[in-house]
Amino acid sequence: MLGGNAAPPPPPPEPPAGSVGSGDSRATATWPTGAFASTAVVTLTPTSQPPAPNGYAVQLTVTDSATSTPVTRFAKPVIVHLLMTTGGLTPSYSSDGTTWKPLPLLSSAALPKDVDGGYTIDPDGTVEIQTLVPGFFGLLPDTVPPTQPQAFAGRLSRGALVLSWRGATDNSGVVASYQLLLDGTPVSSLPGTKRRVIVRSFHPTGPTVYRVRAVDPSGIYGKPSAPVVVLPTKRPADTPRPVPRWAWDLFTWQHSAGTRPAAAPKKPPAWYWHWAAWRLAPFHLRK
Repeated sequence: MLGGNAAPPPPPPEPPAGSVGSGDSRATATWPTGAFASTAVVTLTPTSQPPAPNGYAVQLTVTDSATSTPVTRFAKPVIVHLLMTTGGLTPSYSSDGTTWKPLPLLSSAALPKDVDGGYTIDPDGTVEIQTLVPGFFGLLPDTVPPTQPQAFAGRLSRGALVLSWRGATDNSGVVASYQLLLDGTPVSSLPGTKRRVIVRSFHPTGPTVYRVRAVDPSGIYGKPSAPVVVLPTKRPADTPRPVPRWAWDLFTWQHSAGTRPAAAPKKPPAWYWHWAAWRLAPFHLRK
């Protein structure tokens, strides 16, 4: 006698993990268990037309084994490993092999939510691309500039200007350097890790404008930062011409050491204090 309800059949096993090579020993594709809804055929084919003179690209295709229809999205990421360094090129993706876009550099090993693809650089310098969709994957010349440095600011300290900023970002994942611009002209190159610089060059009769811009590994310049403008402070109107020698000597004594100059009055006139304050801060920042 039969009784009770029959147990439901167990779910079918997930399609297994696997890997495939490109045939030219320059790329591989690997996928975990359950990456596809059913058993699939995965191919990785080098393209006959590289996307750049010294570039390289492969086409990843996935076909359902039972229906022979293309698989257009994966349940888990497939890893396309380009067995080469970037050589100054940018990991990129194309759905048709013609129109390419740079892939984002991933900050961790996991592909973020709502992102179909990204890459990491292995310790040996080779490129690992994670993707949830098939298509073309390769290395192309970089055309995307780094971002504009933010929070560019300056403060005057003891006659020098201290400039600081927040770091820019680049699709390559690295900012190679920063250029310091004086009135729009590059005057120095700074390491990509730099966030602060001290300058002492100011125009005595007009505005001095400093900006900073990022440069990526391909030599592409980003948009310059907002300006920091230094202006000469107007000389106090009550300062005599010429300034008496005793005033220079008194100023030096007050800000160094030695003996108080005998020629200086015991109670300096008001103009001296105005002039001395101006000498300490002959420039100011435009607000």
